[in-house]
Amino acid sequence: CFAAGVRSAEERLALLTGAGRADFLPVRPPSEFGGHLLDLWGRQLGVEIPREPAPWPVPPAWREEAAGLLARAGLPSGKGYWAIHPGAGAERKCWPLERFLEVIASAPRSLGRAVVVLGPVEEEQWGERIREAAERGPTLLSPPLAALAGLLAGAKAYLGNDSGASHLAAAVGTPTLALFQSGEEAHFAPRGRRAEVACAASLAELSVGLVLERLVGLAG
Repeated sequence: CFAAGVRSAEERLALLTGAGRADFLPVRPPSEFGGHLLDLWGRQLGVEIPREPAPWPVPPAWREEAAGLLARAGLPSGKGYWAIHPGAGAERKCWPLERFLEVIASAPRSLGRAVVVLGPVEEEQWGERIREAAERGPTLLSPPLAALAGLLAGAKAYLGNDSGASHLAAAVGTPTLALFQSGEEAHFAPRGRRAEVACAASLAELSVGLVLERLVGLAG
């Protein structure tokens, strides 16, 4: 579990688990470590973490919950869709929202309808802009975590930033394109058999054409 090196928090968490052994993993690698954070965790735990893990099986109930949300939002069962999460934990990690809107407007119909996933804060910040600016009329959802896993598992493709949603999409086996600042991907890129990253020194340097080409290629 995580405690970010705060000794008092580590001690309280260790007591709560009741386990004979408690390992606390760093949320960022030390400056001298050049590999992926998962490799560092594996080394500390003494386990082998695969570089291309098998997709995590999403429980049927979670898929059903996601299907219900999509149906209530006007996307009938059986209709294809692709998912987008334009947010991240920090503004510097976000590709400009206008670029996401351009991708939505330009995406081929073979991908199906765009489903934009927003957290509550992102919904308040961007919801109306997305509804007004996107010519293709995307579906906007703010699902709980279990339904989000089900929704991502059923998508033809996923596009997002350096965020938890991108890691979840890769973990459940969705064709995933995550957008990263150059250098960050070495430590934090999502891992999955169908996950890729597109990088630039500044995310604004990533063009809509490049991102759309990579996304369609993954989905195909």
